[in-house]
Amino acid sequence: MKLHSIILNVSLLISACCLGAGYVLGGYWLIAVISFVATIFWLFTKTRLSFFPVSSLLLIYVVLAAIGVIVNLSIPLMILGCTAALAAWDLTFLGQSMVDNSPYETKVPLERYHLQSLAVAISASLLLTFISSYLNLQFQFGVMIFLAVAAVGFITYGLQRIRK
Repeated sequence: MKLHSIILNVSLLISACCLGAGYVLGGYWLIAVISFVATIFWLFTKTRLSFFPVSSLLLIYVVLAAIGVIVNLSIPLMILGCTAALAAWDLTFLGQSMVDNSPYETKVPLERYHLQSLAVAISASLLLTFISSYLNLQFQFGVMIFLAVAAVGFITYGLQRIRK
């Protein structure tokens, strides 16, 4: 559980720093303060939070990142801050779900598997997001439909493969 807590705190710190730095560089000091206040609130109450408050804090981070993108702040900082907040949200619920009286032998592999899958998901999403934010591809509508259907098909096939 110690590794989980460290990664959770680092994710919160990365999220607050990226969103705060993006707003400070854009000259919006007050909004940067909101990011840090939300992070401090999250750190002090993360063990007692239920679904609604934690999700509300995630919503604050996502809205801050979306507003930052709309007002043309640093897109990489907004993407990284939002992704780190999502990882912290996920890890908060992982910590709350592992509080029960399950044996230690079950918790450690579950935590390790969850952290590995979270790392893969974050890495893949950051890679694809950064690539898509810097590439300007223009496809015809038919090609877009084909690519969307192919992606849904591959995801469905992959999920069926994982379940077996």
